[in-house]
Amino acid sequence: MNMQHTTALKIVLGLAGLLVIIPGVMALFNPTGFTARNGAEIGEMVSVLNDYRGLGAWMLGSGVVMLLGILHRRMAFTSTVVAILTHLGLSLGRLISLAADGMPAKGLIAATVVEGVVGLLAVFALMRFREKDE
Repeated sequence: MNMQHTTALKIVLGLAGLLVIIPGVMALFNPTGFTARNGAEIGEMVSVLNDYRGLGAWMLGSGVVMLLGILHRRMAFTSTVVAILTHLGLSLGRLISLAADGMPAKGLIAATVVEGVVGLLAVFALMRFREKDE
């Protein structure tokens, strides 16, 4: 499947990629600082540190795939699908946690909204810029 390689698509992919690369790097290399910014002190809990570093690496990798869609036209479709799954998945998981666990820190509420909006922008981009098979 091919995508029109427009400036708008590149902006969506760039935003989507950076919004997971930055926290991904933070979680991978400084999980205690990453969680502390929202009031969660994980200290030296090795299993939790392991989880956050793994999630950070996944976020970093997903973000790189999204950014590759900017550089390589042939990656644009895959990059957009990864952006949709990543951002809407994160937002949905946070909404489920909100319902099941209660109200988190304000920063996590903001992340839920931003991830949902970026995921929906990626859905729009997929529908708008996907080249139809003729």
